[in-house]
Amino acid sequence: MVLGLYWCASAYSTRMPVAPLDENGTVLYYEDSGAPDASTDYLTIVLVHGMIFHGAIFRPLLPLAQKNRLRFIFVNMRDYPGSSGFSEEELEALGSADPDIQAGATRNLGQDIAICLEFLVRTLEIPAITETQGRRNGGIALVGWSMGNMSTLAMLGKAQDLPEETIQFLQAYLRTVVLYDPTVTLLGIDAPKDVYYPLRDANLSLEERKTLFSTWVSFYFTPVEDLDAVTEEQLARRQALHEGRGDVETSVTPTVMRMSKEQHESVADLGVLQRSYNSIRLLTKKTYGDNFRRSLFDAGGVWPDVDVLFIWCDSSMSDCIWAAKDVADQVRASAGNPAARRVQMVKLAGNHFVHWDAPESFVRVLAENL
Repeated sequence: MVLGLYWCASAYSTRMPVAPLDENGTVLYYEDSGAPDASTDYLTIVLVHGMIFHGAIFRPLLPLAQKNRLRFIFVNMRDYPGSSGFSEEELEALGSADPDIQAGATRNLGQDIAICLEFLVRTLEIPAITETQGRRNGGIALVGWSMGNMSTLAMLGKAQDLPEETIQFLQAYLRTVVLYDPTVTLLGIDAPKDVYYPLRDANLSLEERKTLFSTWVSFYFTPVEDLDAVTEEQLARRQALHEGRGDVETSVTPTVMRMSKEQHESVADLGVLQRSYNSIRLLTKKTYGDNFRRSLFDAGGVWPDVDVLFIWCDSSMSDCIWAAKDVADQVRASAGNPAARRVQMVKLAGNHFVHWDAPESFVRVLAENL
């Protein structure tokens, strides 16, 4: 992975900022808040979006960058606006039933993130990690939101497959990986019983599933106070908080229902599910589970100082709550495991779209825990 081959200033001084991934013109589009004024040791937060909603969903964070001495960079994954699509060969690999082929396909998606990070560091002159009086400054926190954790976990879980020069380079910059409200899919575990999830609804066509999901995913559900007390039965009883309130907009009206048509079109790409991401969503539990386990509990000595911050939202969909409970249980069980990373669990009040509905709260949690 000799990235210098692809870094040509004239080639990338375009209107659309992109990170080149290979010599074939494969790129990832990104948006950058810019470096904070008069700061040489600011933290850069690179955010990777979930399914259907792309990097533009993080734009409410932009006004908060300067005053919090942060730099936000939003990356659009493959097949989303501005980024390259998948080749037929790549789609076949993602849709393969062969676990080894699936593992290779996900490894490649993780390597895309690593290549992108190295490009961003070099091109944007992102400051390296420094430490003053026991506090780290500078460097990068890599945030995966929802299904975006698939790519970030693939990078972390398969880091040993990266070229040694890339591993050594990112060692000086990558300080934290943030798992922001991932679902059970990313952990490779069963969904909670009797809990509705549109993409699992066999009575709906794929077209109907994606249309329903794109709104349902932003519902506010009955808040969960304590992960230790969570049961499948409790999750099955949770209610959507806006139901029965008529057409009056409230603080618990689903995020997408409060968006204008223009806003929704600017942050979502419903067609991506049929083009490519339904195959990614249906990767085997083993593929997802292996990535997750290696990322958190079997680091293999690669980037041993990279911490994990797990942010779960108390009014999010039950698949995310169940995932948070499982992670909390695994973290406790891994105490004393020298191969496990340091994992911190943080609850954030709100639904799956806190960064849109309450960006100040989201940034405050990042600033306090990174």
